[in-house]
Amino acid sequence: MGDGEVERAGMETDGGGEDRISALPDDLLCSILLRLGSTPAAGQTSLLSRRWRRLPSKLPRLLFPFPSTPPCVGPGIAANTAPVLRHVDVVCCDSPAGATATWLHLLAPRLAHDGVVYFRNTMSRRRLMAPHRGLGLASPSPTFELPCFATAAKLWLRLEFLNLELPRSGVFAHLTEMFLEHVDFNHRGRGDFGHTFSTPRCPLLRRLRIAMCTGIDTMGIYSDSLHHFELEFVPGLMELTLMAPGLRTLELLSCFYYIQEWNCSIHAPDLESLRWGDRFNIGSVRFVGFARLQQLAAFTIPVFGRPDNTIIQEFALLLGRFSAVYRLDLLLSYERANSPCHSNCECDEHPDWNEWEAIVHGLEEAEIRSFRGTEHDFNFVALLFLVSPALKKMTITLDCMADASEESCQKLREIVAGHPGACLEIHQNTSGVFYEFRQSNFTKTPDDHYYG
Repeated sequence: MGDGEVERAGMETDGGGEDRISALPDDLLCSILLRLGSTPAAGQTSLLSRRWRRLPSKLPRLLFPFPSTPPCVGPGIAANTAPVLRHVDVVCCDSPAGATATWLHLLAPRLAHDGVVYFRNTMSRRRLMAPHRGLGLASPSPTFELPCFATAAKLWLRLEFLNLELPRSGVFAHLTEMFLEHVDFNHRGRGDFGHTFSTPRCPLLRRLRIAMCTGIDTMGIYSDSLHHFELEFVPGLMELTLMAPGLRTLELLSCFYYIQEWNCSIHAPDLESLRWGDRFNIGSVRFVGFARLQQLAAFTIPVFGRPDNTIIQEFALLLGRFSAVYRLDLLLSYERANSPCHSNCECDEHPDWNEWEAIVHGLEEAEIRSFRGTEHDFNFVALLFLVSPALKKMTITLDCMADASEESCQKLREIVAGHPGACLEIHQNTSGVFYEFRQSNFTKTPDDHYYG
């Protein structure tokens, strides 16, 4: 194509050279821009020719990867003129609270019916270490109202403890997945927090995650559509009511610690997997309809207890709530030094093995992490096979300090060999990490200074 042909096609170039790409249709050019990986990168193509200058603002996708700054994100959102937005992915560094709230309000009405929003604000090390933080010298932050994303299918927000209030009205009519992390909801003493996530306002919600959030004391969720619910590190929660007849997976971690009086009521007749990492007592926790439970996971069971340690007793109460469990995941916690047991240690107690046998009789799969290889450990494995005739698979991860000798492995194999049809997997932990809590679903950045 010569220069005359370019001019006849209306494709003028600033550099005077041939421009073969600009003759392509707009939709094809936009598909090329979408593959550049970010909105700023697409904007830089405006230098190619005058025709390209209007294309980046028409893209139905906004991508601002880490470490985007407020002067880049704000104008980029405001300049977009696409009829609808199908995908928004923003990782902004040190965004002011007011700016974050403004951007969310700009985005909410523009989402397509299957639109997806991933919005994360990170805090830089410089800002994290500012002298006034944590000293009570900063002025109180204003509270902003979250807009109703009526057309979004997925909404993931991680906002560095922005003071946020849930929308007072509106229906998340198409929302199937909502993740809320690092938010201060400022909702204490203001009644039930969970109405927004219940069926009248989230009729299609299937997965909900609330993690590392503050300002919540009462939560009640009544959902016919919810299948997966994660509630992790919500300090100060005093009352949780969950009625979800279709719930399959529930994960509840570190919400009721350091609370004197608390109540938890869960009605989930179809629940199959329970991951419980919190306090438990019969007077405070009420399970209704867990007849289909297949898998139970619990954390940090101390092998050598102290007289004032109630974790083992609480775990025994938790296990006793279920007539049968087909997979049990336990984390055994050992002291680094081999210190003798305390007086009145749980080791000296004589448990009712008949009760244990009734609970684990149908157990088909078991996993033990941080296995140290003491005589107690081998006896426990042998006992578990003895009282669980249906046990078909045992997975053992050796502690990083354990002796991974062939003798120890052979001893385990001999225990399993006495039970035809059962298989054994042995893994060596060389990382020095006994257990890692489930990480955030958001991609980590260099500015992550605390749990995920």
